[in-house]
Amino acid sequence: MGQGKYVDTREAESTTLIECLDRYGREVTPSKKGASREMIRISTLKKTPFAEKSIAAVRSTDVAAWRDARLQSGTAGNTVRLDIALLPHLYTIAIKEWGLPVTNPVTNIRKPPVGKPRDERCLPHQEEMILSELDKIHPELMEKLISGRIGELISPDYDDMTDTRPIFEWLDVIKRKGIVYVGLDALSDFTVSAAVGNSMFADLVAIAGHIYKHGIDAGVPESVRDRAKPKISIHADEVNEMMNNQYPAADKAGGAGVQVTAYTQTWSDIVARLGLAA
Repeated sequence: MGQGKYVDTREAESTTLIECLDRYGREVTPSKKGASREMIRISTLKKTPFAEKSIAAVRSTDVAAWRDARLQSGTAGNTVRLDIALLPHLYTIAIKEWGLPVTNPVTNIRKPPVGKPRDERCLPHQEEMILSELDKIHPELMEKLISGRIGELISPDYDDMTDTRPIFEWLDVIKRKGIVYVGLDALSDFTVSAAVGNSMFADLVAIAGHIYKHGIDAGVPESVRDRAKPKISIHADEVNEMMNNQYPAADKAGGAGVQVTAYTQTWSDIVARLGLAA
């Protein structure tokens, strides 16, 4: 009852958030560009402690507590932020299109921060090296890597709240003991698949160096730090297709817990790829 008008809240009070998430997934998500990724977010939200509450009963304290628990578990702040970002739109749809008299519980809670921006400046010789390497990249390849679906995949916009795809970082995956499958599809476009595969592997090698020097949980108080070496298993099929000078660095990553299992048709493929003497 508000301002002398009766508001029937029975449907909102008898409809769980899980039911609304399922409906949202059927009616709204399929029309979005990142539909498959959003379905993963919906699945994540359906497992929250407040998902079985009615959509009218979910409070900001419920969402805030879940946010904090996810961050404490090691989930990247941007991943949590994008998961939460789905809820305001769901509540907007519930109010405007489903006729449910509810209040958005996310409006007043703090959003998790995006990862710290890099503030290191290139030294003159580093800038020259970068520009020199860029000159070696074919313009057509560069255009493929920064535009279209590939550009959206490897260079997501952290501030695009409409893009609900999860954004992961290797360190986050390692902390959560996650599994990442990467299909490079070398037969369709060898050049792009090699470039993407090489960049991902180079990033992993850099993360291994960070773990070797600082451990898996750098920044955590010394009294609660986990000193155990993580186990990072990399299985690379047709490894010769993406073999470059980053692979020799992999043998030094063992101190960070990296184990590489490489699959190839013949050893000569690797020898030829690296330009070594047979």
